[in-house]
Amino acid sequence: MTKITYKEGNRRFRMYIAPLMVAYVAILVIGPFVVAMFDSKPPLLLATVAVINAAPLLAAFWMMLRYIDTTDEYVRLRQLKAFAEGSALTLSVIIVLGFLQIYEVVPRVNVLFFGLAFFGLYGICYVSRNGWRP
Repeated sequence: MTKITYKEGNRRFRMYIAPLMVAYVAILVIGPFVVAMFDSKPPLLLATVAVINAAPLLAAFWMMLRYIDTTDEYVRLRQLKAFAEGSALTLSVIIVLGFLQIYEVVPRVNVLFFGLAFFGLYGICYVSRNGWRP
């Protein structure tokens, strides 16, 4: 793979992440309508719609890692520290909630929220450590 500049990597990240998020929102809106068109809901249809819903978010994760790879060592360290801290906080919440659910202290929580929690915690960790600069 050829080495690209930080500026090019940043441009490429912004060029791809916006359409991915637009696609994600569109799929979230269209998916339920597609499923509702069928009287019987075949498991294959439901699984397909579920995977299609997740695809833009999975691509966003890979784009984030690809972007981090184009930065210099200092920026890469800042990004990866925030990524690791956001992951550690998200996993901590998942583990505590898991045990609370096992002991029936809290009701079941939709696991979809943990992905959103990760992105939020990643952003908070980055901003708290680095301010608003890229």
